[in-house]
Order: sequence, then structure tokens, then C-alpha cells
Amino acid sequence: MVPARPPGKPRRVPHAGARVGAWEVAAVRGDDAVAVQGSDDPSIVLAFGDPVDLEREAHALRSVSRQLPVPEVVGVEVDEAWGPYLVLRERVSEPAAVSLDPPRVHRALRAILEVARTVERAGFAWSPRADDVALTDDGPTIRRLRGAARLGARERLDGRAILETIGAALTCAVPTLPLELLRVVLPRHHVVDRSLDAVEAELLAASATLDDRLDAEGEAPSRIASCSDVGLVRENNEDAVITARADRATFAIVCDGVSASRDAHLAAQIAAETARTGLVTSEEEPAAAMEYALRSAHEAICAVHARRGGEPLGTTIVAARVEGSRLTIGWVGDSRAYWLGDETAALLTHDHSWLEEALAAGVTTWEDAVRSPFAHALTRCLGPLEGGDFSHAEPEVIEVAVEGHGFLVLCTDGLWNYAPSADEVAALARAGRGDAAGIARALVAAALARGGQDNVTVAVIEVGE
Repeated sequence: MVPARPPGKPRRVPHAGARVGAWEVAAVRGDDAVAVQGSDDPSIVLAFGDPVDLEREAHALRSVSRQLPVPEVVGVEVDEAWGPYLVLRERVSEPAAVSLDPPRVHRALRAILEVARTVERAGFAWSPRADDVALTDDGPTIRRLRGAARLGARERLDGRAILETIGAALTCAVPTLPLELLRVVLPRHHVVDRSLDAVEAELLAASATLDDRLDAEGEAPSRIASCSDVGLVRENNEDAVITARADRATFAIVCDGVSASRDAHLAAQIAAETARTGLVTSEEEPAAAMEYALRSAHEAICAVHARRGGEPLGTTIVAARVEGSRLTIGWVGDSRAYWLGDETAALLTHDHSWLEEALAAGVTTWEDAVRSPFAHALTRCLGPLEGGDFSHAEPEVIEVAVEGHGFLVLCTDGLWNYAPSADEVAALARAGRGDAAGIARALVAAALARGGQDNVTVAVIEVGE
């Protein structure tokens, strides 16, 4: 057993050029390891840490060395100045970078899970950091078995934690990781089964969904699409989205149920379905039809609440009718509409919120407003959340004539909380490669990658040729 570091000496990693035992440090690798030079073997790495942890990792590495491409353990030593360290001989000193397309990402994740399964079968725990696994064309190369310790008789590895750790590196290496795979590697609440079997089943299901979607899309780009996700924190999706075509017009409706009610999803769904019926069947002029559709949605929610009782229902709504270059947009609350043109981008709506109205009235500054506990409070929403009449549910309707080609994006605050400005939304949409379905998924994926604290829903309509 390696002796512990003498008391009073804080742990630190030697700098380049320092001597550690028989080794000279070439470069620091992370906060607890160095590569060495001055040796006939350039693949030597020294890992510093607690002596007990180093002994456990050395034991685990030796135990799985015949099954996995892990570093060879040269020994565990101690230096008077730098303390205990593990001497490793890496199999690949500098793994070649690999370009990861979705199929390769899937194969890499499956291979990492198989590595973890081998470690588990050998009876060891494993708590990797992102740089403990290097992805190569030949598969994952293991640099460390960090956190190695003997598993109890009924203990199992936390497969989700392992995949999330490696996934953090993947999301940086593959900024356009498909939404289906992104959801597998991002940390999520409300996951009960974290075993390797459960994670592998989730990965296989995501891959199958991705394959089905790619087969269905074929080569024809979509001109209208939507995408909705529960996010990484919420247990239920309280958003609703509907897209439709009728005659020469295209329609989209996005709703965000107000979470003050346990049945917020019901309010969102009623509003979306009622608004669609009103928009598609109305023979009024577009602006009048839009106002009628949103008022009808409010009345439908109020009627359902009157019949069933319980907590009041409420939802935001943003709806659009597109015919040629003419956009008719109506909204209540803080769900938004953005125009992403080939040359310019613009936010078309303004929020019905305390923050926006306080700023418009000049009674506060932006700095003070965003710190207020009322910053995200709605001043308008559909449904009887605040009473039942139109005092808080009055829809706002605008008509916009756009020039040239572009995309109309409707979204809930699950997206714009991470990208408030039109330019930010436009930048994220570029990952969609000019296709409505791709843009919708790219925007939802961006919201998840930035935290996914809320449900996120997006509808996209392509305008112009």
C-alpha cells in the first residue's frame, strides 16, 4: 500500500518540466494527471490522487485488461514533493479525432455501454469523467477507470450517469446531435431505472425512432413542421401544438398551459384544437378569423372548467395563418412568433407579461424588472385562471407582409428563455439546414442542451420559394 501524503501538504499537480520520481513532466492533463517526457516510451501518464483510490483503480485496470483496451498499470509510486501517483502506459497516446455522424454516435454510445457492462461484470464501480474515454474509429479507448471500487453483491453501475458524462463531451463534439440521441445523453429528472439495461433499451428505442423519421422524411424537405418535448426537469408536457393546411393557407398553433393548474395540459390542448377549428372553418377575413378563433378557445376552456370544476385552467397561445407572403398572427400571453428571413430576423409579438408592461410604462428599468419576483408573471392568458371574462384574455392580432424567403417560428418560453432575441433564434435555426422539420428539431435540441428547464414546443412554417 502506498503511504498517504504527509499532513500539511496540499495536493497539487506538477507543472511541465518538473521531476516526479524518475519522470519529467511534459504536459499537464486535467487537474490530476500529467504526461511525461525523457523516456523511450512516450505513452506514460502519471495520475495523482488519494492512495487508496489509486490502488483500487490499479486493481480494476488489471482485472479487466484482458477484456478491454485499458492502460497498462506500470505501478503505484510516491514522490516526496508530489505524493502518490499511478503510473499508466496508455494504449493510444493521442487518439485520432473522429468525425461523428448519427450512426457513429449510436455505435460509440453502444460501445461505451458495453465497456461499462464489462466493468460491472468484473465487480467494479466506475465514475468516469468526460476525458476518461477517447472516441476513435476503432471504438472507445479507456484512459482511466476513475472511481473504481468493489460493487456489493446486489449493486449495479449507474448506467445513466456514465452515459450522461460521456454525452457531455459528445454534445460539444457533435453540435448537431439529433434530438432523439440528445435526449438519451442529457441529464434528466424522473428517471427511475438507471441500470445499464435500461439505458441500452432507451438508446435502441431512440435509434429506431431516428431511423424511422429519416426514412419517412426521404429527400423531400418539409415546409411545415412542429416539435414538442417535455424537457429535462418537468414530469409532464403541458404544451400543445397543431399544424394544418386548408385551401391556400397554412396554420400553426402553439399553447403553453399555465402550471398553476394541475390540468394545464388540458387547457393547452382545448385551446389548440378549438383555435384550429375556428381558423380552418372561418369565412371571415384573416384578422377577424384569428380573433374569433382565440376568443372561441378562451370560451371553450371556460366551459370545460364550468362543467368539471376543480382548479381554474389557463394557457398561453400563439397562432398563425400564412397565405403567400401574408402572415396573420394572434396571441395571448408570452408564447412568441419570430420571422427568420434569409436576410433579416425579427420578433413579431410582444409578451403579455408584467415585465414587458412595466418596461413599456416606464415604471422600472430592465435591471430591476428582471430581478422582480413578478418578472415572468402573465398579464393575459386564456381560460378562467383569473376570473372567466375577457379582462385578462383579450387577444392581440397583427398582419405582416414579409418579403422574400424565410421561416415563421412559433414557440413557447421553453425555447425563448434560452434565446430571447430573433438573431439568437436564427443562429440556432441554422442547424436545421433550411428545412422546417430540421429547424423545429434543432431549436428544441438547443433548448435541451442549454438546460431544458421547461417544456419546449416549436412550430415552423416555410414562407416563399
